[in-house]
Amino acid sequence: MFRDRARGTIVLLPEGVLHSADMADASRVLVGVDIGGTKTAVVAGRTHAQGLRVIGRRAFPTDPASRSWRAAVDMICETFLQNEANACALAEWWLGAGMGTRNMVFLTFGTGMGAGLILDGRLDEGTCDLGGEVGHVRLAEGGTEGYGKAGSFEGFCSGGGIARLARAGAERWLAAGRAVSFCPDTAALESITSKAVGDAAEAGDPLAQEVLATTGRYLGRGLALLMDILNPQRIVIGSIFIRCRRFLQPSMDAEIAREALPGAARACEVVPAKLEDSIGDYASLSVAVDGLSRRERGDLREEKR
Repeated sequence: MFRDRARGTIVLLPEGVLHSADMADASRVLVGVDIGGTKTAVVAGRTHAQGLRVIGRRAFPTDPASRSWRAAVDMICETFLQNEANACALAEWWLGAGMGTRNMVFLTFGTGMGAGLILDGRLDEGTCDLGGEVGHVRLAEGGTEGYGKAGSFEGFCSGGGIARLARAGAERWLAAGRAVSFCPDTAALESITSKAVGDAAEAGDPLAQEVLATTGRYLGRGLALLMDILNPQRIVIGSIFIRCRRFLQPSMDAEIAREALPGAARACEVVPAKLEDSIGDYASLSVAVDGLSRRERGDLREEKR
């Protein structure tokens, strides 16, 4: 157990997170817990002149019945909580593709679609912590469903949305007698994943490339709305955009040119996230830094135990 003497925050670190060399100055250690759908990671880090440095990490399955998981979620006596999009926005803003901006949007574009908003140099969560729920925005009257709404941003631009678009396309192609490399027959329709679509697009499958072009078009439509409403300097997009950018970007750019105000589009860069697979570690630590900063300025919206 370590105490941050300057702030009175007590942190209990599970065995194995820190090496003995880091114990001597443990009062300066920040701890983040990244709780995902399948994996939980406890991350220890320190601030330095260039940002944050990870000094220890331990990961294990997200299983509320397991001893390791219970120890992780119970280990911090005072906590600062954020959703994934907000936490990743902080990390990319401080350490990644959003560095140097004051107005930035981060889009998750993974299992779902959510946004973290950095506006006027701070994280903006909205009136009741629902700022950035862009996945719920309807982009078309019909279409695949996401976030409980057909034709939503998440319905078109998420892992689940891409899989559903691909299933509908594969069903049409198979009924017409056309081969689909990622779905040999109708029995395989439900097993289609966004990863399979991305891999097939890389291998030259025309339907997979068509699906990603459709997703790219709706991604551009959603980005145009964000540009017109928020006028950000940069939109940083993670996960699927990083892996499938070359199939998404042409139709995305064309839709932005059609839909966004020219001045807003010129002022905004659309870039892939920079932290890639390490973003969860840095995001959890960034929430700790942001929480302590908010407490210092009297903005006490964080959750406490």
